[in-house]
Amino acid sequence: SLIPGRRLGTYSEMDGNSGTHVFLASPDALVPPDAVGTVSQRLDDSDHRHIARFRFPRDRTIATASRMLQRLAIARIAGIAPADIHAIRFSASAGNRPALIQPASAGAIQFSAANTEGMVACAVSCSARVGMDIEKLQAELPPGMLEHCCTGDEQKELHRLSDDLQRRSFFQLWTLKEAYLKARGIGLQVSPQLIGFNIAAQGGTPALKADAALEPNPQHWHFRILDAGNAHAASLCVHSEACSPPPVTIWRCSWSGESFAFKRETLDLQEP
Repeated sequence: SLIPGRRLGTYSEMDGNSGTHVFLASPDALVPPDAVGTVSQRLDDSDHRHIARFRFPRDRTIATASRMLQRLAIARIAGIAPADIHAIRFSASAGNRPALIQPASAGAIQFSAANTEGMVACAVSCSARVGMDIEKLQAELPPGMLEHCCTGDEQKELHRLSDDLQRRSFFQLWTLKEAYLKARGIGLQVSPQLIGFNIAAQGGTPALKADAALEPNPQHWHFRILDAGNAHAASLCVHSEACSPPPVTIWRCSWSGESFAFKRETLDLQEP
């Protein structure tokens, strides 16, 4: 269903307490050229300083859309009115994980944002740590990329594939690794070669493989490969000590001309 922007409901009305919500948007659909001024009014000074750092208009549009989507996603889960989203305040922890500091009533919310050419994303949960990554598929892989980023087992599997499938599979693996590192809040402090995935395990659900010194409880991290279209790869990581993680809801977001619209696309993506 397509739900125009409105004063939002409570956690329970939005199912925020029972699962993870992933918000996806095309930068041009979320911030159309004729709506940049209107949309930008909903951002705060720190957002504007961040956006001003980018030299090229395309990059500024992506940055604007990413900051806007983070506010929209948190507001939708926390029950913050669209007119008040400029008052949301963020901070970064010592591990560089973004955190929500205002409003205090929404402090339990965990979120992770990602952006690339053609797509912005934000994952939000009220009950679990989350990590989100999205990448635009490149026409070719730079020399040495597989060796630098993949485990030995992953390299063997990738080298068995055709060039096109190898390229797509690599970027999918990369988003899985990034999503995990972002959920942990350690970024690229850890070599991606130390983090592996067995996508064939568990009926196609990605399974984390890592040294026990790095990750003593790999079974507590749950992963989803998300449908981001033919031009992008996207992955979600959710921490849960349960056998299966809370359900996932996907939202497609856009500017309708007068307000923001949210299309609920996928529900209850639970592990089998």
